[in-house]
Amino acid sequence: MTAKPVQLGAYRFPTRIACERHMRVIWASAELEKPLTDGVADFVMDLFKTHREYEKRTAGREIDYFFVGHNLGGSRCFYVRYTDGTNEDFSYKSCDLDRAA
Repeated sequence: MTAKPVQLGAYRFPTRIACERHMRVIWASAELEKPLTDGVADFVMDLFKTHREYEKRTAGREIDYFFVGHNLGGSRCFYVRYTDGTNEDFSYKSCDLDRAA
């Protein structure tokens, strides 16, 4: 079986595993609670767009920025900050990388 490449915006990965590895690098290197910038923020936005609840979560709300923080279990994860001041965490495991374009 041939591995399927993943395209997230400007980023192209040969496999899903390579994409997940890139996410872990962001988690490990991002300063906690600080907005992600430049290409990293673009990558996370493209990832979030593949989340199975993207439309529901963003309905009537505008995204301000993304950051890395700790979830309730203490693990690092991505967060989206909305312009209304609320935050939501999201897991790449809830994203459908097959929907990526």
